[in-house]
Amino acid sequence: LGQVSAAATLDWGHGFGKVYMQAGVGYRLRTGYYGLSSAVPCQPGQDRGCVADEQPALGDEFLGSAEIGYSPWRWLLVQALGSAVVSVTAPSVGFTAQETQPTQQRYLKLGAGLRVAPIEAIGISGQVFATPWGRNTIRSVDVFVGLDTTFHAWGG
Repeated sequence: LGQVSAAATLDWGHGFGKVYMQAGVGYRLRTGYYGLSSAVPCQPGQDRGCVADEQPALGDEFLGSAEIGYSPWRWLLVQALGSAVVSVTAPSVGFTAQETQPTQQRYLKLGAGLRVAPIEAIGISGQVFATPWGRNTIRSVDVFVGLDTTFHAWGG
């Protein structure tokens, strides 16, 4: 699409020995600026199979997230994760011929994560999220895989 949006969140977390908790709330501002779009307008009667460059008026959204993690050993982290997106305006019409993408959406994603550090400074992680509830969204299973490193920038 090429639509520009900006999001800001306020996050707080705290560790309790081998357990940590984190939560966040935020807001996503959806602008009407589509300057990043590289789509070329279709030429009626000339182009076949082209896709029109849609520029829907996407709605602003409230954001929320929460997670809890447990690390029984230095090399293992187990997580329970959740995130929510709630459009400011309630979703009404999902899809139309003029707009094949919904402009307001609301959904909840719940998931689990696992991080293993086979070497002290290297970690391999995976997260899986499912969408148990949503409106104008895809009921999906999302999988993320990560590789991380830990180091001390100023000594330590």
